[in-house]
Amino acid sequence: MDRPTPLTLTLTVQLQLDEDAFTGRALDDLGADREFSGWLGLIAAIDELIDTAPARSRDDRDHNGGTNDADDTDAASDERGVETSC
Repeated sequence: MDRPTPLTLTLTVQLQLDEDAFTGRALDDLGADREFSGWLGLIAAIDELIDTAPARSRDDRDHNGGTNDADDTDAASDERGVETSC
């Protein structure tokens, strides 16, 4: 049985900080984003992006003739926020 090719996913986290709480958005390089509030919301948003990434990556390859442009990094992505590769 062939193993699936590992997927590299880049996540960007945008935070809005209040005095005692934070909210924000987690985005991935496949075009999805999730809004969140607090630590548990951040974890849930990241978890959902990771869980749905393989299916969205397959859809992207299917629509782009078998190529996955998600591995390409653009210069603007470095300026949007903190990036984490999973």
